[in-house]
Amino acid sequence: MTISTDTKDKLLDAAQLMIQTRGYNAFSYADLAKIVKIRKPSIHYHYPAKVDLGIAVTRRYRDNFLHCLTEIDKLQSSWLDKLYDYANLYKEVLSVNRICLCAALATDIHTLPRKLQTEIRSFFNDNVDWLTSLIPNKRKETARMIISTLQGGMILAKSHNEIDWFTAIVQELIAKLSPTANGHTYK
Repeated sequence: MTISTDTKDKLLDAAQLMIQTRGYNAFSYADLAKIVKIRKPSIHYHYPAKVDLGIAVTRRYRDNFLHCLTEIDKLQSSWLDKLYDYANLYKEVLSVNRICLCAALATDIHTLPRKLQTEIRSFFNDNVDWLTSLIPNKRKETARMIISTLQGGMILAKSHNEIDWFTAIVQELIAKLSPTANGHTYK
């Protein structure tokens, strides 16, 4: 009852899609089995409980996101350009009619198993730490405001099916954070 790596990736991809579009509590292993075209026992063999699958999806998403932050650090030198690229990570997810996986999970935080709650908080803590190191004032409160604005902007834009809302929110955020950003335009 071994699942190939390719099938495991498809299973994690399907679970991520379901969480980002429906929410964690709105899908089952039966839904995943139909999408990936495997039997439910095959899923249970590798992920005995839904929380195990949720943790695997969240860890993979977190690792990929952290990799993107590392790449941003390599590619950009100014904090403002890094912040633009950071906002673009959210915009890319929004452009395929999804929201951040951890934002989707966070909306159900009180109904989720504690282990999964811990993974979600770790994702946000990683982001706050990265943003804190990035911004000139090095204040965690400012970093929290940035991530809150981007996450909230993503949800509002998705609820109105209007990506331009997100673009306008990012532009306003940048203008508030850096008066010298007036020459930059977020697109």
